[in-house]
Amino acid sequence: MDYRSTAKEVVEKIGGRENIVSAAHCATRLRLVIADNSKCNKGFCNLWPQMANSSTYMIFHLFSNAAFVYLPILIAISAAKTFGGNQFLGTVIGMIMIHSDLINAWSVSGMKASEIPTASVWFGLYDINLVGYQGHVIHVVIAVWLMSVIEKKLHKIVPEIIDLFVTPLVTVLVTGYITLTVVGPIFSTVENWVLSAASNLVALPFDIGGMIVGALYAPTVVAGLHHMYNAIEAGLLSSNGINTWMPIPMNMKK
Repeated sequence: MDYRSTAKEVVEKIGGRENIVSAAHCATRLRLVIADNSKCNKGFCNLWPQMANSSTYMIFHLFSNAAFVYLPILIAISAAKTFGGNQFLGTVIGMIMIHSDLINAWSVSGMKASEIPTASVWFGLYDINLVGYQGHVIHVVIAVWLMSVIEKKLHKIVPEIIDLFVTPLVTVLVTGYITLTVVGPIFSTVENWVLSAASNLVALPFDIGGMIVGALYAPTVVAGLHHMYNAIEAGLLSSNGINTWMPIPMNMKK
């Protein structure tokens, strides 16, 4: 690819250099803030006319979006393996969190509070919203960790003759209930705070946020704690579609 000619063509199609307010990019996307959108050649911006309404686009979107739609299941499988729990039980916990009987988390923003179904839990102590946990990471890991602890304890105390039946049943029932009534509501809120804090940090002016993140990265790598960033990045990608925490740089020829 000739980067110079490609960049020149992009500038021409969006109304010239003077029509660009700002520009940024990640590994796969060029993001432009345009002064006057009417000057842009939009059949260019969409790659081909009415691409968003085409069947081909819908199919490719399905392929690219599938992992994010079912992200809690993928994370649950990986977490169960890490914590030494049964991966099939971990999969069930992930499925419970995004069950079709729960309102899709991405649909809640367009609903009124009175439209969201609720359930009374812990003998009427409080109510919870019956909303799924699509796009969340931290609470899935916590739930599967809890599941693994319960499962291991049960294997030790349940007689072997009924272990195959009792342990999976009790593990899923107890973990699932605690997840939907305690772990999910609490840690999804905590995760939103963490993602918001991360986004606000990197957005600090004069690249202060970037310098702080860069300064923290090396020590956390030495300490073996840098894998915690994966949860932040996965959460940002799943909720916003953009990883602003640690985007992959691209080298562009001048």
